[in-house]
Amino acid sequence: MKFTRKEFLSGLALGMAGAALHPMSALGAAAGNPLEPPQFKALAGKTFRVSTADSRGSIDVVLDAYNELPASAQAHQFSLTFVAPGGETLKEGTYFVEQDQMGRLPIFVVPTRRDGQGRAFYRADFNLLTKK
Repeated sequence: MKFTRKEFLSGLALGMAGAALHPMSALGAAAGNPLEPPQFKALAGKTFRVSTADSRGSIDVVLDAYNELPASAQAHQFSLTFVAPGGETLKEGTYFVEQDQMGRLPIFVVPTRRDGQGRAFYRADFNLLTKK
């Protein structure tokens, strides 16, 4: 799937504007209910399906860890660590991620490491503005 620079920037601007208006509802919007960030903690160990733009179509990853970061009155910060048990590779980028309990949402992931067993690890960082 190819995008022009103009299409990319237009889509990015629209997404950021929507997230700024309702930052917490940006998570889990497809599921019909806003997903509160701590709900990710309960999903540790669960499988997530990541849609890829290549011939694989999708790969399964497991939520390995939910890490709460120092919060402020203005922002809620946390990170998620995913592991691909079979060592499947993803490049840094935004992917649609699905999970039965939360639905489908776009998440930006960054590859972080491989362990001695060949598993690939990925991290997603969140910095969400809180409602005033």
